Amino acid sequence: MREAKAATVRTQYRFVDGYHVFTSEDVRGLYVASKDAREAFDSLCPVLEQLINLKLKVRCEVEPAMSFDQFMDYLESRRSMSEPPILAEREFIVRFAP
Repeated sequence: MREAKAATVRTQYRFVDGYHVFTSEDVRGLYVASKDAREAFDSLCPVLEQLINLKLKVRCEVEPAMSFDQFMDYLESRRSMSEPPILAEREFIVRFAP
């Protein structure tokens, strides 16, 4: 059995005017925004799968490199460091179907 090829997609996260916004320099056209952080995070995988399928004409499965709870813990730790507006880079794993 052949092993599926995998790649990593980096996304950028910002909190803007009450919206949790994800974009990506790796996958042009990605823009996911919601007032609900979990909804935005959970929407990323299906949207990335669709964009990659449309652009590369390949089937794939996308999964986050960390859970939503881990992501929120990470954001909270950055807030406690009094950093300027939250800007975080997150990774998602893309597994291409053979």
